[in-house]
Amino acid sequence: MKKTAVIQIAILAFAVSASAAVLEDWQMNDIDGRKVTKLNNDAGTATFATANAGVTVTNGHLRASYFVSNYGLLSNAELTTPDLTSGSYTVETKFISGSTVNSNGLGGSFTVGLSDINGDDRTDLWSIGLINKAEGLRLQVKVGTTRTDVHYFNSHTLTNDLVVRAVVDLDNDLLDVYYTIGTNSEQSSLDLSVNDGAVDVVRLNVGNQKYVAGDHIEIDYLTFSDSASTNTGPANTVVLGGPNTRLAGWWEMSPLPKDTGVPSADFVAMDTNGLIFTVSAESVNGNIYALNTGMGVTGGTTNWIDSVPDAESLKLTLAIEGGSVSNLSASFGFGNWNNPQSLSVSDGTTTTNLMGPFALDVDVAEYGAGNVLENLTALSETNISTWSIHFTGNAGTTNGIYLRSLILSYDYAGGTALPYSQWALDHDLVGAGAGYAVDPDKDGYNNLYEYALGGNPTNAAEMGISPTIEGLDYVYIKRKTATTDGLNYNLELTPNLAIGTWTNDTSKYAVTGTGEVDSDFDAVTNRISTAADDQQYIQLRIIKN
Repeated sequence: MKKTAVIQIAILAFAVSASAAVLEDWQMNDIDGRKVTKLNNDAGTATFATANAGVTVTNGHLRASYFVSNYGLLSNAELTTPDLTSGSYTVETKFISGSTVNSNGLGGSFTVGLSDINGDDRTDLWSIGLINKAEGLRLQVKVGTTRTDVHYFNSHTLTNDLVVRAVVDLDNDLLDVYYTIGTNSEQSSLDLSVNDGAVDVVRLNVGNQKYVAGDHIEIDYLTFSDSASTNTGPANTVVLGGPNTRLAGWWEMSPLPKDTGVPSADFVAMDTNGLIFTVSAESVNGNIYALNTGMGVTGGTTNWIDSVPDAESLKLTLAIEGGSVSNLSASFGFGNWNNPQSLSVSDGTTTTNLMGPFALDVDVAEYGAGNVLENLTALSETNISTWSIHFTGNAGTTNGIYLRSLILSYDYAGGTALPYSQWALDHDLVGAGAGYAVDPDKDGYNNLYEYALGGNPTNAAEMGISPTIEGLDYVYIKRKTATTDGLNYNLELTPNLAIGTWTNDTSKYAVTGTGEVDSDFDAVTNRISTAADDQQYIQLRIIKN
């Protein structure tokens, strides 16, 4: 298939700590009614400094409930060994119950994090926890005034356990967030920037003054650990889009015109093993088109979700080059909700109802929750995986929904990187930076052209060998591995730049010779015919098949 549209896709690696040393450990196994200042610490000496009668131990859990108006809880526990400035550390907690149905969108929170204390000044390096909003609970990271939404529950009730594990790298000021909902696979949001500083305290912040009587959130434990250990776990995660991302850069990254009404598009990324992933999205039924914000349908005079079941269907096909993977799982995120009635995903064997049938309204600027489908199939170079997504709604001109995020988790099963992959790795390009249509050095030549013409994608001064015109001869260089790479070098001509059409008309030129430039490239000479046209404009187009 031709790679004609490339979006920004992050290729992320994640790992699970196998033997982290627990430094502070609150298991909440205290007597009922005990406040946070009296919690037993099974590992260290850290104790929380302030208490709130609305945050106490209940049945082996720390329960936050409504207490009195305008009174929340912010409490710091100074570490047994404070002033940590280097290394990797993990904060982990488990939310086991939560309901904010009474306060609805009035606010409220339950977060944990790490802070730097310098005299009377406190700098919060980061915090993470459950935030109550109008559309429901969300898992959110806060750094300074910047908030990053990691997961949306689309409900004011936490129906499954939520384990959150936040790993901070103090040397690089980065945060990796891992979370598990119920029995689903662990998901992640990686390389979030955090404030620089020393770690002095574990911070507990509960905004229960905004709860209403009957609301509560509970955690089962809270630990602080040294993350230095041998890591194990799934090798890679491929993310199309992601939390807090609207994917407005799709067509900015594309070699095609910035159209948003096409019924299909290909999205490409590469991981650190040199595997190239291509996800082809194609409208099967209904009004599904590629949008700046995703792939789906929007409200309008003709585009809406039809009330007929499966009237709108989207097919996703995944192909992998350069190796194989196993233990594949997929997570889908949806946005721009307005009156969808049902939503399902099928892998051809099993159909999973992600939502519905019911009506649901979600803020159009928000990222949908998505669901996880585990181990759908094992993939290789010759085996592709196909999913179909079906939307059903109330017919109307204001209805809309789109697929905003697709996350693929997998284990690398081996392979040999393709020449392009190895070239990209040699220039430290992975993920979004390795896309064919990306131009990292902003020199006007994307990666595909830099590779095809011998350029350096990280140095704007090294654009490779551009085509030249010598008399009636047009000369360009061509990689000797072009066939293996699936590269087509097409000479295109048009008689008129204003209204003409570029065509690869071989009757108007002929290849008259090739010569070796070096061990990687040949020079191709083309004689341009002047017999039929008074003038011709020439360009070289390189296409990846």
